[in-house]
Amino acid sequence: MTDAGMPRRSPSVGMPPAPASGSAESPLPPLPGMPHLAIRGVAGLPEVEEGADLAALIVGAAQSAGIPIGPGDVLVVSSKVVSKAAGLSVRGRRADVVASQTVRVVAERQGPGGITRIVEGRAGPVMAAAGVDASNVGPDAARTDDGRPEPTPRETPPDPMPHEAGFDAGRDGAAYETLLLLPTDPDAEASALRAGVLTALGLPLDTALGVIVSDTAGRPWRSGQVDFALGSAGVRPVLDHRGTADADGRPMAVTVRCVVDELAAAADLVKGKTDQVPVAVVSGCPSAWLSDSAPGSRSVVRTGASDWFAFGHVEAIRWALGVVPGSPESAGVGVPPSTPDGLGARVGRVVAVALAGLDDAGVDVALSGGDESARQAAESLAHGSALLSLSAPDDLTLGRLLARLDVAAASEGLLARWHADDPHLLTLTPAPR
Repeated sequence: MTDAGMPRRSPSVGMPPAPASGSAESPLPPLPGMPHLAIRGVAGLPEVEEGADLAALIVGAAQSAGIPIGPGDVLVVSSKVVSKAAGLSVRGRRADVVASQTVRVVAERQGPGGITRIVEGRAGPVMAAAGVDASNVGPDAARTDDGRPEPTPRETPPDPMPHEAGFDAGRDGAAYETLLLLPTDPDAEASALRAGVLTALGLPLDTALGVIVSDTAGRPWRSGQVDFALGSAGVRPVLDHRGTADADGRPMAVTVRCVVDELAAAADLVKGKTDQVPVAVVSGCPSAWLSDSAPGSRSVVRTGASDWFAFGHVEAIRWALGVVPGSPESAGVGVPPSTPDGLGARVGRVVAVALAGLDDAGVDVALSGGDESARQAAESLAHGSALLSLSAPDDLTLGRLLARLDVAAASEGLLARWHADDPHLLTLTPAPR
């Protein structure tokens, strides 16, 4: 999310500057009938504070910069300034605040600074840390529990996640900091901002003008982050091309363009992340994209049966064995790291997950060739083995333990091999890559 402040540039896309005198290059005007969008960053907004009339600030800055706003335009506004105007800052421990904004944990990894969780947030999308942000929130002197003042009630994160949800926030010894939350109803924020902008411009509320509240997130299978539409109003979230013909006359069966995300990502090219330009105006949008009755961007969040990725692959296995991502049980058995570790650590988590709920069973581990030093951790990923000796009070419990170990091994990239001559033995080896 970008922040507002004094401008360092006035960017634009689609409106090339005039060439220098004598230049061999010249800006190419759009050809008749060819699509053409102009994207211009709106610089000059002051620092946005709680209670600010954000619509009036945007319109005023655009007018001062000579950027017209009218029918056919879409305003893309960074969620940070929306949250600041709405007073959505809170002081607390980051893990507690993230927990307060979490609906469910999708994936989690242990890192040098603690556990990073990908969660479904109260704002709607699945993203890292529920979109809780500590950047560009102003000077902040973090405090710890060790002899320093405790927070006042105003500093307690609002509406904490219920205890029965089992979210392990890791509360001990963490520093307090000022954090910014995402709005829980981004579409309503976009709708109110759209109405405010139209009123400030003296235009009727059914004017073909859209507003997108944008935020930043990573994507599965792709490196880096891009902006997406957290909330929207007045612009159709998707264009459904299913049933229409392609250029060769073949009917399209799956193509549904997410226009709001495309516009949010394009606008970020002129807003940037450190340039203090929190608003962009996208001009020249086709009328088919705009509608004052369009649904909001929450409609594009996959839920229920359409969500094929409700858990990460590791978390799905652990969940099936009763270890819910983000729970104290998950922290207790060990959260896999973001970078590969050695065979012994992986075997330890496999055994801990398999024994969860089997209080009367036991496992002894003997490693072979899986040195746990940091220097050799990478090498031990593909080498070594672990011989597990199982104990159980009866054959049924032994069978359950064998089955749980077999399944849990897959969550750590290990293969389980049973010993036909002795059902109390099991060997774990790294799976081929």
